[in-house]
Amino acid sequence: MVKNQDQDNELPDPMSDVFTASLWSAPKNEHLLLSFINGVRTNAGALPIVKATVQNPFNIKEFEASKGHILDVRAKDEHDHFYDVEVQTSNHPAFPNRTLDYWSDTFTSQLKSGMNYTELRYVISIILTSFRIFPQLKDVHTIFQIAAKENPEVLLTKAFQMHYLRLFEVIQGKLDKLAFLCRDLRDWLLFFAFGGSKTEDEMAALTENSPIILEAYTEMQRFFANPETREKARERRRFLVDFNLGMNASKEEGRAEGRAEGRAEGREEGREEGREEGREEGREEGREEGREEGKVEGKVEGLSEGEARTILRLLSKRFGAVPSSVEEKLYSISDIDKLDRLADSVIDCQSLQDFENGLV
Repeated sequence: MVKNQDQDNELPDPMSDVFTASLWSAPKNEHLLLSFINGVRTNAGALPIVKATVQNPFNIKEFEASKGHILDVRAKDEHDHFYDVEVQTSNHPAFPNRTLDYWSDTFTSQLKSGMNYTELRYVISIILTSFRIFPQLKDVHTIFQIAAKENPEVLLTKAFQMHYLRLFEVIQGKLDKLAFLCRDLRDWLLFFAFGGSKTEDEMAALTENSPIILEAYTEMQRFFANPETREKARERRRFLVDFNLGMNASKEEGRAEGRAEGRAEGREEGREEGREEGREEGREEGREEGREEGKVEGKVEGLSEGEARTILRLLSKRFGAVPSSVEEKLYSISDIDKLDRLADSVIDCQSLQDFENGLV
């Protein structure tokens, strides 16, 4: 059987966010969304739910491809618990923070005037990614909760759950990663990983003729065969590619600027260290030419002067220009222990005035 492709010989993408939003938000496909959510719940050892009512209907005709990120679907079950489902193919250093923001937005949106906090329902986020994230984790399905560090079995609240489904290694062909998943979740992950490149017969063989997955496969083929919805998916993909290219270009520019600034700072620090070494060498030569008493005094003077200069350099970096009165007080101190304490205080003080008060 020839592989299914659209009219322009372009493979469908089951992880296109406009496709998944269209798939799961359609009322006729509630059973597909329910199957996916229950696959995640069952694999986590939770009981299945019987209803998943979409709270954010998606209208692809009104969707703007240039919208930054979209939450694919927000649903509510028969217990009024919420499910935020997101399929993501573009990584970002702050991606985990963004998923936390989506979770918190759903959680706090429940609050109404006069409402008791005990009435807040669970919010369960399900994040499906195709890129490499949390490489130190071994399992494809990872559940994040807020737990006590010394006793992880003690949760701060049961209202927070975030499920990450990491497909990167599966897409690379490591199907053994799916071996210990429950069948429903395994089949869904196979669909997202390979549905765009497999024929219907191949998909049926891969998922052991799962009727749910074959129905989702048919919906995908219908979506990408429709010129209007296919073009929306293309526009969305082009936007995400351009967005990521722009981010990478900005990152490179920032890195180059940082290197230039670092070199300038390094040269200045190097010159200052060289001057300090030269002064120390000069003082050492002078001490060698002087009397034993002069040697000791010169060494103390050199150390205190160097310590004072170090403190002034730290102060200027933290608070800007340092008043001459502070400089005079520092240079007048010969007690090395006191200067050491003052150097430590630069890190802890909240203002230049706090530091000056400690000079007394």
